[in-house]
Amino acid sequence: VVVLSHPDSLADTTNLVPLAFRGWTVSSLSLDYRGRAAFLVETVVQPGSAGSPVLLLRRSTDPSRPVTRLSLLGLLSHVATATGSGEMASRPIGSPDWNAQGGPVFNLAVACRSTAIAEAIRSRMPNGGHSPFLEKGSVP
Repeated sequence: VVVLSHPDSLADTTNLVPLAFRGWTVSSLSLDYRGRAAFLVETVVQPGSAGSPVLLLRRSTDPSRPVTRLSLLGLLSHVATATGSGEMASRPIGSPDWNAQGGPVFNLAVACRSTAIAEAIRSRMPNGGHSPFLEKGSVP
């Protein structure tokens, strides 16, 4: 996966373009992580990373069609941290105590699924949330 981010300490304040970090999904994309519409990503996580899009990069294997596609998997929301007893917990990225008690665990972040984001948008739209931009597969 690719994560586009503007971490506070690394942001390119001259060109104002995001940094692209490589990452990996470490929980199943087909299952809800801990019962929530979320998944775990191993990537660079710093304050300023909240809301960063997590994208699936697909490269064509056909040399006659060198097309690369990006699909939105979700948005980073929380960082996985260790509690005092060594258990895993999560805190909002950039919250005052996000680095407390041992800090991030293996650079793990919790990402909210794109389907949950689309559903939240639909629920706040008139006309039942019908929009060609929110239909699966409608974005080129």
